[in-house]
Amino acid sequence: MTLDSTYGTSWNHWPAPLARREPSALADLAERNRPDLEFWCFVQWQFMAQWQGLRRYAQSRGIQMVGDMALFVAHHSCDVWSNPDQYLLDADGEPTFVAGVPPDYFSHTGQRWGNPLYDWSAMRADGYAWWRARLAHQLECTEVLRLDHFRGLESYWAIPRNEPNAVIGQWCDGPRDDFFDTLRQALGSLPLIAEDLGLINPEVIELRKRHGFPGMKILQFAFNDGPGNPYLPHNFEREVVAYTGTHDNNTCVGWWRGLDEAERDDVERYLGCEATTAINWAMLRTLSQSVAQTVIYPFCDILGLDESHRMNTPGLDKGCWEWRFEWSQVDDTAATQLLQITQAHGRGLP
Repeated sequence: MTLDSTYGTSWNHWPAPLARREPSALADLAERNRPDLEFWCFVQWQFMAQWQGLRRYAQSRGIQMVGDMALFVAHHSCDVWSNPDQYLLDADGEPTFVAGVPPDYFSHTGQRWGNPLYDWSAMRADGYAWWRARLAHQLECTEVLRLDHFRGLESYWAIPRNEPNAVIGQWCDGPRDDFFDTLRQALGSLPLIAEDLGLINPEVIELRKRHGFPGMKILQFAFNDGPGNPYLPHNFEREVVAYTGTHDNNTCVGWWRGLDEAERDDVERYLGCEATTAINWAMLRTLSQSVAQTVIYPFCDILGLDESHRMNTPGLDKGCWEWRFEWSQVDDTAATQLLQITQAHGRGLP
């Protein structure tokens, strides 16, 4: 952070001794910028102290924290700056290939995320030391981790750096079983949720099942595709975590308002008459009745809030991740109804 505020731009364009993390250059930086460095140490310490305090309180109430961990990291990050040999970079520190997904029915040009790709051969050679440290730290902060873009550990789409979109690229093998076997040997059990949404090949599903990780099901994705849609609750397997919607979805009420008449008919036939009067409770109840081992409801959906309370819209750089609730929005009615549903279906604490 100190170097970023001083030089800006990407780390590989900083003065070469600092970009290469030469010990003498870092020692000189520490001497010249001690107050700023100590400030950032304080910020990190304060955050962790507050977070662990919140976590201890949650544990005292029988509540587990579920963290969220992206598969890839940003090029301009301390991870890449500190470990450039772990990534596919050229002599100037620029990525040779970047992450993304190929064209599909969501986007005819695919998604070019731009993250540098891991050098899995180098990571395998040192026993995935960076990943061991990353997961060990994350699991000191939460009880469970949702691993985003799980499919990239089976195979990933490599896009040449200079391509403007994700149309041109190639599938490359991920670390697969060796990755999880090595991490489990070092860390013990791996309490992970595999984010396996989108177009997933059978090999990804088999990898997830071999290692006992639950996948994800999103009820908002379940309709308009007939009774065989894998997101419909009657098609669930037990080893899944089911959501009405995630942080990237609209609220249930906002989603319902955006459906056309034919789509609403499909939803009403599946969820029953409650859908027309209280779509959020119809969706919560249906998930609770499923065989999914875990169900997660966004608080917006428990409160029955509309689209103005949506937490995140992927691709927008403003107006996201700012939602807060007020206690005046929370009353005994929602708590009582949630408790009744939870107890009726044998979920949670008795």
